[in-house]
Amino acid sequence: MKIAVFMFLLISFALTGNEVNVFEKTSEQSVSKIFFEKDLKSKEKNTLVVKVEAKKGWHINEDFPLSLKPTSTCFKFSKEKYDKKDAKFTENNIELKTETQCEKSGKTDIKGTFSFGVCNDSLCKKETVNIEVSVDVK
Repeated sequence: MKIAVFMFLLISFALTGNEVNVFEKTSEQSVSKIFFEKDLKSKEKNTLVVKVEAKKGWHINEDFPLSLKPTSTCFKFSKEKYDKKDAKFTENNIELKTETQCEKSGKTDIKGTFSFGVCNDSLCKKETVNIEVSVDVK
């Protein structure tokens, strides 16, 4: 049985750090946050770090397939699709790093689909998050 999960994304920029936070609410409340990390600079190679944190009572299931398909009008990614081999797992977190470069400065969007597995004491399920983040490239 498929469980439909709807995500609402709110983006906030850390004023003193280098994180772009993407907080979301899911119908099952299994994921507390997804965020991108790194000051992004034009005409330089950047490492974009995507992290997922499971909410209390949930944990990441690394046996489920993982897929990240990022797109951007500015950024060029090292791969079209990332999978489990590209990620680091802990019980409550997923961390995926990717190389990227943008040739111009200013606001640009990073979009994509991120799929991964989460479990609690009674069920395991696949979460699919549609990501749309506006970032400022310096």
